Amino acid sequence: MAQQGQSSNGKEKEAFYRMLEDDEAEDGSINFGESFIDPYSVSIERQRMNLDPERGRRYVYELLHGHDVQCYNIIRMYPPVYIQLCEKLKDDYQLKETDNVSIEESVAIFLNVCTQNATQRYVGKIFGLS
Repeated sequence: MAQQGQSSNGKEKEAFYRMLEDDEAEDGSINFGESFIDPYSVSIERQRMNLDPERGRRYVYELLHGHDVQCYNIIRMYPPVYIQLCEKLKDDYQLKETDNVSIEESVAIFLNVCTQNATQRYVGKIFGLS
């Protein structure tokens, strides 16, 4: 069995070297020709990192209705103060929710980035946004 694995590995190496020899010009330079794939010509379909659109709302709900200390540790406010802030932003500064993100969620994202120095990737993972 071990010899069979080694022989297939050897065949792969031979094929690779043969491919390099075929692409080698007379002056010794390598012509990538057909073996080179242009990265700009390849179309890659984007996939969502998170398939759960309600993840951020649940996270904020757990923060506000969970333990007060946990809420304070993450967004540096206790839940009643956070709710007052969201209401003030909505009433006095006309902050509006979008189709996908509530006011509470957007404020939590902002506070998470500011207070925890969170990266966009981390916030996207936690709140289910890209």
